[in-house]
Amino acid sequence: MTAPAPSSVSMQLDRVEELFTATAADPLRGRYDPRSGIEYLLDNVEPIDQPLHIDIAVGEGEVGNQNVRIGEALAGYAAVRTERLALERARIRRLGLKELAFGVGFLAFCLVASTLLAGFQLGPEWFR
Repeated sequence: MTAPAPSSVSMQLDRVEELFTATAADPLRGRYDPRSGIEYLLDNVEPIDQPLHIDIAVGEGEVGNQNVRIGEALAGYAAVRTERLALERARIRRLGLKELAFGVGFLAFCLVASTLLAGFQLGPEWFR
């Protein structure tokens, strides 16, 4: 049995830029994870059909209306990533269909060749 997917995720960032930019791990400042915030989300959240609540706490030095900026940035990133994954899926599908056509053609050739060889009394018995 698999664990249920979380319906909310929380993360602490020093700056808003850390959401998309990976920073070096700095254990002396309490930063042990070198991943960016979005990498953290992608690694820890499974695809679900329910809305996901994301709590992002930003350091005190950040002022202004960051909620709107962060929401727009996440929505834009998700849209671009979704489009990129759809293109990759289409590319893999085209490649798979091409390989399937080749495989079916090769199988048909092998079946015809084996039928022809079995009909003639040429070569050793094990080969036929």
